[in-house]
Amino acid sequence: MLVLVRAWLEDVESGRYEVDWAPSAADARRIIGDDRYDAYLIDYRLGAESGIDLLREVAGALPDRPAILMTGQGGRSVDRDALEAGATEYVQKCAASAETLERAIRYAMAQKCAQRLERERRSAQEAARAMERVLAVVAHELRTPLTSLRLMSEYLLAPDSRGGPELERFLASIHGETLRMTETVNNVLEAARFDSGLARWNWGTVRVADAVEQALETVRPQVDRSAVEVVSSVEPEDLTMLGDADAIRRLVMNLASNAAKHTRAGRIEVLATGAAEAGQPCVRIEVRDTGSGMPQSVVRRLGTAFALNSGIVGSAASHGTGLGLAICKGIAASHGGTVRVLSSEGEGSRIVVMMRADLDAPAAVAEGVQIIREAA
Repeated sequence: MLVLVRAWLEDVESGRYEVDWAPSAADARRIIGDDRYDAYLIDYRLGAESGIDLLREVAGALPDRPAILMTGQGGRSVDRDALEAGATEYVQKCAASAETLERAIRYAMAQKCAQRLERERRSAQEAARAMERVLAVVAHELRTPLTSLRLMSEYLLAPDSRGGPELERFLASIHGETLRMTETVNNVLEAARFDSGLARWNWGTVRVADAVEQALETVRPQVDRSAVEVVSSVEPEDLTMLGDADAIRRLVMNLASNAAKHTRAGRIEVLATGAAEAGQPCVRIEVRDTGSGMPQSVVRRLGTAFALNSGIVGSAASHGTGLGLAICKGIAASHGGTVRVLSSEGEGSRIVVMMRADLDAPAAVAEGVQIIREAA
């Protein structure tokens, strides 16, 4: 078949097609991982394996590359299995020729191109809708404190108010509102950097216990220590990983701060352990609390900036911008990891982050990285 395919495509247009051959399914997997080819012709029989299994791997790893099944097996069942596995086209060897093979390749490549353009169009539309939501909610988030600042400053500028009893309280309020707006703007910018892939990293060896303790030093003043216990555990104590120390500290701080906002009494725990996933060394960080928990309607929208209060004001609004967990998602993804949310209303929450411990550089953040959401 290799000789025939080369001869057929050479007849179509000399020099246009370059055809290489993988002698085994194992070699094919390595080649697919390198992503050096424009299309893949996969035989139905690959020794002990089926070409259907390899089709699924191509469709999963390289969704924009055409995969064409070539088989001597006729019948609708093979055709159906091939298409369900992700084949872009299907060619029977007994009917193959220079024209049919070249037409199948052109059709498959055009179909993949159309699919990619459609995905990009939908992605652009969703990005535009997301930007509209972000702008609407940012405007709402800033309008309220700006109105307060204007009213307080107008009062303080009045001649008969200078030196009055309200001066100190109003100045403290102005300072607090300014800090809150600054934090909102900084979070928006940081989330945008993660989404655009423009985040700057300071990669090196991270001592996890140091990152956890530094994060909790920031969070402990937020809780009522007489009612809420904040504890941490790192096993082993000298646990290390490759990554950005400031980013990991920020991740723990964001998760613990969210726990503090919803825990009026009880316990907040931060647990970090060495782990393994798919044979890779990892660090597992879990933040659990005994707070109010979250209904599933809220859990489903976690991790998307402003999704919890998109344009909603008044008592129906969910507090917070949702930027904290969106930033955590970006940090975890860049460390080759995932975020898992387990929460039920009235039963507290658990956030589990699994990150690779051996990455020499930030991982490429795949489009559409999702938070895994489950009931506690």
